Amino acid sequence: MIEHMQKSVWKEMKAKWSLLTDARLQLSEEIEFIDKICYEIDDKLKHNSQSNVLANANQLLVAVGDIRAKKVESLERVHEVDVTLDTQLTPPWVEAEIRIDNYSLLRKEAKVVYSEPSERHGVIWRLKV
Repeated sequence: MIEHMQKSVWKEMKAKWSLLTDARLQLSEEIEFIDKICYEIDDKLKHNSQSNVLANANQLLVAVGDIRAKKVESLERVHEVDVTLDTQLTPPWVEAEIRIDNYSLLRKEAKVVYSEPSERHGVIWRLKV
């Protein structure tokens, strides 16, 4: 049973890792594209006369427009990857807020303080400070 769960988690983790690796490679390509265009623009500005740069300003604007128009798809793909793993041993993560009233006052007393219990998926959580 445990081996089956381990294999399942590893399979899920490998699939997510593959998606993230593909997105990283795509992001690297997009960065190289932007770097190349920036280098070309910088080279033209440094090695051409001011009148030549002004005469070819439309080309520079097109190059900058290419950078701005390029959609950063790899970042969108990263945000689509759900980073939680279904281990079947612990319940899925549920966001919760735990408050400790009068914490500043209690902190001065230097005692161990517990929050009120909060139940999520049958598990009771308490914050110990």
